[in-house]
Amino acid sequence: QKRRALAADLVVTNYSFAFHEMNYAGGLSGRSQMDDEGDLIEGETMKFTSLILTRHQLEQCQIEPPEYKTKLEAWLKWAEPTLGKVGKQLGELETRLEPFLEAEQEPPKSLMFELLHYQRLESKLKMFIDLVDESWVAELDDPERWQFKPTFVRRFGHLLTGHAEKILAMSATILSAKDWAWNLGIDDEVAFYRVPSTFPKEHRPVVYLPTANFSLKSANDESLALMVRVVDGLLDKHKDEKGIIHAISYKITRYLLEHSRHQ
Repeated sequence: QKRRALAADLVVTNYSFAFHEMNYAGGLSGRSQMDDEGDLIEGETMKFTSLILTRHQLEQCQIEPPEYKTKLEAWLKWAEPTLGKVGKQLGELETRLEPFLEAEQEPPKSLMFELLHYQRLESKLKMFIDLVDESWVAELDDPERWQFKPTFVRRFGHLLTGHAEKILAMSATILSAKDWAWNLGIDDEVAFYRVPSTFPKEHRPVVYLPTANFSLKSANDESLALMVRVVDGLLDKHKDEKGIIHAISYKITRYLLEHSRHQ
């Protein structure tokens, strides 16, 4: 599927895949780019540049975290020598892999898993050394998981916008177009066009009808059953009209389809 996408004239993908493909694999670059829900780009850039290290990941590679794990300075000093250790071990694993490749034999799964663990850690450490500095926000209180993210993503906006000659970003929820462009580091290269809705406001009222809490922790059979009753009541009132029900998860979609009396 990936090969077909790269060979196609038009490719539809989510932001996460696009970031990784453009910056690591080299695919998808050089095309004209259409960014739907453009207001999400800043948050997606933050997600892509943020770095998470876990104790489990380090243990898989027999690497100890720094002694003072709640100090960013300790992590900054720790990263480079640790990358050297990981690189050395990675070289040894690749040497062990070579005979299997030359003989065109399938390597042991244990070797491949170990190699993958070290490759992932090496990638994260390189990113850490290249990007992280004292201006980053470090969340270091969790003894099992340490996260590092930039205060602003302005200097990383090019990780998406730098891969296309022309970009059309669309959004109905950007409050300040100038601030949006500044935050992505493209404030000198953007033209803004505000386009009115093609639907009269009388045809698109918003009726607020809070019914149940569908967060992961709160969603249960009781709240789902309540949701079905409310949806069925609305469908009863609009029997001869077409419409769309936008569910926020497959679980809710399946429950509604299985329990609604409107089939």
